[in-house]
Amino acid sequence: IMICVDLSKSMDAFDVQPSRLEKVKFEMKKIAAAFNSDRIGVIIFSSEAFMQSPLTYDQNALNLFIETMNTSLVPSSGTDFGPALRMALSKLEDN
Repeated sequence: IMICVDLSKSMDAFDVQPSRLEKVKFEMKKIAAAFNSDRIGVIIFSSEAFMQSPLTYDQNALNLFIETMNTSLVPSSGTDFGPALRMALSKLEDN
């Protein structure tokens, strides 16, 4: 399972409490726990995509990668799903 997470500045908005990003992190931890027998990876993106966590069974490492996500990790020039989806497909095909 490869999860792509938008980390553009819009994720700091408070229209979802406590913020969009904190809600995503909460839901990702629930997904990781529910699929603990599957390898899960995380790709972060805004206008570019970056591998945050390779595919792993390690729940502790995955939760650490999830917890440390913030909008300053990626360039803040908008949101482009294309690079993240291409990277996810490439990583899944490689494995």
